[in-house]
Amino acid sequence: MKFIKNKAQRKQIYSLPSVFSAIFLSSFSFFPQVNQTEEKTVHTAYFETMISEMKSIFSAQPKIVFILLALTICIFSLLLIIYFMFLREEKHHFFKIAYIDELTGMHNLHWFEENVPKIIAREHEKKFAVLSANINRFDIIRNCYGEETSNNILNYCARIVGEECRSHNGYAARANSDYFLCLIPYQEKEFLKKDLEGIEKKYEGFSIKSQTLILKWTFGICLLPQNCAIDIKKAINAATVARKEADVNFSPIVFFNEQMLAQINLRESIRNFQEQALQQQEFEVYFQPKYHMKDQSLVGAEALIRWNSKEIGFLSPAQFIPIFENNGFILKLDFFVLKTVLSFLEKREKAGKRIVPISVNQSRVHLNDEKYVEDLRKLFLKFDLPTGMIELELTETAFSDIQNAQKIMNEIRQLGFLTSIDDFGAGYSSLLMLNAVPIDILKLDRFFLTDSCDSERTREILSHIVSMANALNIRIICEGVETNSQAEFLMSVGCNFAQGYLYGKPMPQKDFEQLLDQTSNLMVNDSDSFAIKASDMIGMTASEQIAI
Repeated sequence: MKFIKNKAQRKQIYSLPSVFSAIFLSSFSFFPQVNQTEEKTVHTAYFETMISEMKSIFSAQPKIVFILLALTICIFSLLLIIYFMFLREEKHHFFKIAYIDELTGMHNLHWFEENVPKIIAREHEKKFAVLSANINRFDIIRNCYGEETSNNILNYCARIVGEECRSHNGYAARANSDYFLCLIPYQEKEFLKKDLEGIEKKYEGFSIKSQTLILKWTFGICLLPQNCAIDIKKAINAATVARKEADVNFSPIVFFNEQMLAQINLRESIRNFQEQALQQQEFEVYFQPKYHMKDQSLVGAEALIRWNSKEIGFLSPAQFIPIFENNGFILKLDFFVLKTVLSFLEKREKAGKRIVPISVNQSRVHLNDEKYVEDLRKLFLKFDLPTGMIELELTETAFSDIQNAQKIMNEIRQLGFLTSIDDFGAGYSSLLMLNAVPIDILKLDRFFLTDSCDSERTREILSHIVSMANALNIRIICEGVETNSQAEFLMSVGCNFAQGYLYGKPMPQKDFEQLLDQTSNLMVNDSDSFAIKASDMIGMTASEQIAI
């Protein structure tokens, strides 16, 4: 201890950093000594002295070495434990972000896509189905009840889906909004459908304060093939396609098939090419003649739209009209048809050829358009035609708001158009509607002809409808007449006008013009002509009519 001159120096040597430094530096004593220069710095001499002193201390008291080593190991171990706990917490945190839905606590779409193929491969002996489920009209529920209530509903639905999946040894996830995905093993398709029907009925009510909200579920199902590789994204897409098809068809449960995917692609193509088709004149107006059945005379026609698409091919109205009504394109298309018909009639009128009243379908969407009547007026003023030559035809479902319909129909008639109700009897026909809304013509739905023509009940119903219409000064025509027995049945109950394949199929404008020219010399009984029935001002031009 001769090198330690005083207590201050001793404290410096025994301080913890000095001890650790000594231990570290002493480890180099095992290496061979190198030649040193004669001149040493004070700093190097100090450390050599300290190392020499520590060697003598550790030789005298070896327990200090073990204590320091043990302390070092403990501190290092503690730091490792803290580090791994931190890593575990971070891993759990990132797992929640990556795989857990924040609102409901369910697995999310990412987890479903990543883990379902592994589950199927692990349990390859089972048959599995991927389900896409949602709540009907959830966007309306959210708008009506607010975000808090809608989130409560989502949590309730998540609990239902999770519990039902677990009870069937399946797995569930929330994809987004009110859309849930499930992987469920099943034995037979019929049993799976029955189970889903039971779930729909079991959990259709959600209590909100003092009332119960009815929840309607929609399920799209994709049955997975056994013992082969599964593209889970395609399976999810297939189940989603089936669910959307269920929404369109108002069916709670729909199983996917390849035809559905073709329909989805067709609908998307229709939306993509609608504007281009109008600009390139791909839409064509066809005419289906209307006849007086007693004397077989041509008394009018209905304008029908057809689409011969360059990209898609020939399309019937049933394929594109519902899509156009949903996206609003029907407003443009209806006015295109109306303008085409007005131009056709004016051309024949100026040439001194025969013209007949033509009915043009108008979507119920128009009744919600504030500019509808004004747009009709502006269009009609561009053509010099007698009034009563155009019949605007709406389905009875368009008259849900009778007060609004009454106002618009009165304004339409003041412009010189005839008004008619299409598919009468197919929906919720109202006698109040017939009394309140000004109607010139009723078109009976072909539903009445699907029943037996010998049905006494059908005969009585139609007889009373015809009698009521005659009393209200409303003309009656029946569509879809295809056989002579149907025509005779209609005439026996007092309906004398008909439209259908028995008298003529929808035809291009050129063919209809030829038909009109062939019948130009045939006189029609004035009491039965549609052209007489417009209003008290029939025969006036559009400008004269509006001037009044």
